[in-house]
Amino acid sequence: AESIKIQRGIVRLQFDDGVEVTLQGPAHYELIALGKTRLHSGLLTATVPPGAEGFQVDTPSAEIVDLGTAFGIEQSLDGVSKVSVFDGEVEVINRAENVSHLLTEGQSIQLDSLGGLQETEFETRKFEKLWPAASGIVGSTGAFEFAPQWPRMLRQVESDTRIFVLPEGYAQEL
Repeated sequence: AESIKIQRGIVRLQFDDGVEVTLQGPAHYELIALGKTRLHSGLLTATVPPGAEGFQVDTPSAEIVDLGTAFGIEQSLDGVSKVSVFDGEVEVINRAENVSHLLTEGQSIQLDSLGGLQETEFETRKFEKLWPAASGIVGSTGAFEFAPQWPRMLRQVESDTRIFVLPEGYAQEL
């Protein structure tokens, strides 16, 4: 068990089972046990490879259990959790009502500290700074823009002034 607190910047964690977690500060993240973590505050993305399903991120209002996917969590200090699924599926368990919700690619929900739950617009902009670090890229010049690692909906990525970089192995018809 260990607690990670960052005021600013980005931290990328790689676990032995292949799970990759990227945090953007300010953030407070806790490693509880093998495959079980807690996000107290901040922005997180997680990529869980086949064989590591069941990876769990707890928040003040929910338990998020990976079912083989990539997802993001935006956790505010006031207890509001927003969960977005970039690829695959996650199970979101509402702590207040002990009710489970299955989310698939392109879906987002928001849970408040009192247990209120609502579907919300799927939006990946908050996670844009995390894409390069999650792809293992340390830095670049301003001429390039990194296409989101997830979701694989490139029709939403366009620019007349930038060159987009796609992660290796990202087969897609343009």
